[in-house]
Amino acid sequence: MIDTKKKVVTKDCVKAAKESLLQILFNCYRKYSSPSVNKDEEIRFNISSFSETSKFIKDEYRAINVEDLQSLLQTVIIFIYSDLNLIVELESFIKQNKTFHKEEVEAYLSTKENKEPLAVFYEGIGEIEESLKIWKEIKGDKAIQKTIQIVNNSNDNKNYLLTYCKWILKEKPDKVIAIILKYDKVTLHPDEVVEFLRENESEDHPLVLKYLKAFIEKKNDDSKTLHNTLAFEYINQIYQMKSPKKAYIDKCDNEAKLKHDREVFQDFLKRSDFYEVNMVLNKIRNSWMMEEIIILLIKANKYTEALETFLDKGMEKEAEAFCTKMEPERQLITTLFEIYITRFKKYDENMDELISQSSLSKVYADTRIQRDKNEKLAMSLLKKYACDPALNSERVLKSFPESWGSTEGNNYTLMTYLSTVLDHKLSLQENSSIGKGLSSMEYRNMKYKLAGKRKAYVKITSDQICSF
Repeated sequence: MIDTKKKVVTKDCVKAAKESLLQILFNCYRKYSSPSVNKDEEIRFNISSFSETSKFIKDEYRAINVEDLQSLLQTVIIFIYSDLNLIVELESFIKQNKTFHKEEVEAYLSTKENKEPLAVFYEGIGEIEESLKIWKEIKGDKAIQKTIQIVNNSNDNKNYLLTYCKWILKEKPDKVIAIILKYDKVTLHPDEVVEFLRENESEDHPLVLKYLKAFIEKKNDDSKTLHNTLAFEYINQIYQMKSPKKAYIDKCDNEAKLKHDREVFQDFLKRSDFYEVNMVLNKIRNSWMMEEIIILLIKANKYTEALETFLDKGMEKEAEAFCTKMEPERQLITTLFEIYITRFKKYDENMDELISQSSLSKVYADTRIQRDKNEKLAMSLLKKYACDPALNSERVLKSFPESWGSTEGNNYTLMTYLSTVLDHKLSLQENSSIGKGLSSMEYRNMKYKLAGKRKAYVKITSDQICSF
């Protein structure tokens, strides 16, 4: 049966003995390191006839000068520090003393299972790369801390960063990025950093996104390439949560994170003036990212296309709300009205082409529904914004289909609109312009109806012969 208690006592005794020996050695080291001591002085060891080990000491080693004794004491003190695992004390001692026997210390520390003393030793003697290699093998929080500390103090040696910080990226990406941001563009170009981070990132760690965001904010960089890349990184991150093929109303697994990431991206799109709007727009144009698409279209001054985007998604209320949020002088309500009229005309023409088909045809019925819907929406805007400066009266009159009479319309007629507008405070010039437009429209409408009647009564006789 093993006496474990005896084993513990033995370990404690050995530890206590080493601590006592360390104190004795330190006292000797302080004594013989004093400036008053002559380094060339020779010291002889006393030999006792009762000592069992004295007979193993050769005569040439029974005397030593002070300088060699200092090196010997430093070496043995390092041994004991490593045995007792006093890493902080060991690190401090090595930095302050450089006359120990390097080869003997390296050989001794290399045999130990705990590699921390060896890593500290290499750092202390300036062999930084060897130290970083060992910390990489050790891993763990302390290894991360020491690696970051060494790289931070390595006088901007980017090779240490790019070689020995890879393994830390998954554990502490923010720490590594903080080091990277210390470098200027010449020493470490962002393209090189992006390539380095791209090789080591994963879905859980969007390293390029984190770096570019921090770099652009800290350096106030206005590079189009970097701003474009950052925009694409935001998009890719969002697409990982929700595929671009999904519908606007579809949910993802983490709606809270998706909402947050989109808000950050939208803020970037609004604030930055250095990305290429059309390039970013093309990346998301056919996706469900409505708000981002609208922001980009506004950036590109494509307000009509922004409204068309809302309507294509069946978001008529959102389109109207968008118009009211914009500056009144843009008269986007008028633009929206014109879009409805244009769509009405398109569907109306399609109905004329389909007139030969049965009125019960599904295509004919769907076309008629769309035509009536756009007419209703247009008239609704007239009724709601008749006296609003965002609705331009002259543009309204020019947009009206010539086939409509002044008393035709869906629940709201042109005459009703004109009556409201003319009662409002308009200048004589505006009233005159509106009157001319109305007169012209009525004249064209009359000619249109007259031509229709003439076509309905064509009489063929032998009174005249066609000239052709």
